[in-house]
Amino acid sequence: MRGHERGLSLIEVLASVFLISIAIVPMLELYPTTLGINRETEYDLLLSAAAIRKMEELIGLHRGTGTGKRFYLHQEVSGMAGNWLARDGVSADNAQNTTTIKGAVVQAAGEFILFQPGTINSTPGVPGPGIPQGFGWWSDARLIETFPAGTWSFRLRRSAGGTDASTARFHVRVYKVPQTTSIVGAVELFSTTSPNFTYSTSQATSTWTTASVGPFTLSDEYLLAEIWLEAVTASTAHTVTLRVEGSTLEVPSQFTTSAPGASPPMSGASACTGLPNCRLVWTVATEASSATSGVGRRDTLSVVACRDANANNRCNTGELQVRYDAKITTRP
Repeated sequence: MRGHERGLSLIEVLASVFLISIAIVPMLELYPTTLGINRETEYDLLLSAAAIRKMEELIGLHRGTGTGKRFYLHQEVSGMAGNWLARDGVSADNAQNTTTIKGAVVQAAGEFILFQPGTINSTPGVPGPGIPQGFGWWSDARLIETFPAGTWSFRLRRSAGGTDASTARFHVRVYKVPQTTSIVGAVELFSTTSPNFTYSTSQATSTWTTASVGPFTLSDEYLLAEIWLEAVTASTAHTVTLRVEGSTLEVPSQFTTSAPGASPPMSGASACTGLPNCRLVWTVATEASSATSGVGRRDTLSVVACRDANANNRCNTGELQVRYDAKITTRP
């Protein structure tokens, strides 16, 4: 076949496709639900996935097999200037040895200075109660879950410049916030304090575990950790550095939430993560129980995911929805 004939054949093919497409359009007009059914099927599959994820979460909470979330402090800008990310399960860049925050301090006993990500701060402030300052580490995603009553653990790496025996400690306040662009609507969850350390320690790590706190429920909200330096005894001028990333020889700064225990969650509802107009509703009920040691109880779980067409935060009759049920035995 000569060159001009190959070109002519291609034009004929394109023309045929165009004519076929013209013919299909009226057919879709005659059967307008054809594409609609496919869209409904796709959304139905997404609803199923959302319901299954919630059911898995509930079963994990009942059996106490879950683990706490571990958030690593990163040197990455969050939603507001002067704030960095705390990434869930993603360790900081160990290839670097980054000094992140310096506070040149002259502190009286009982004085607080806030660590502001990426900024040298030496201005005393007052932590809380109940109101964040707008500087800290935010979870890298919205959270829809309940952290049961239990202990949280913290590990903060530090370095300091000084020769005297003056002592200080970290003071951390944890909040839940509806958005990362402002602190409007923030709610304080708890505060905690590290063991004392001396300024003369050139580089070390403060590690501690809180008393039992919670439970805390986050409904499509962020965690915010605000970190302060508190002078326990009066000190002269020192430079204290909170280090969030480091070499491969150092464990990055981090905090870990309480782990799901054997106490079951309560019934509830929430929006679906990443799926518009989706609503999750779950119920938890005890079907049978025994006071005999080692026997425990049998619970029924039900999860409904629906398309909340009228945006009334309910799964109404007639709305597209899927439902999953399960029974689980919980032993003390």
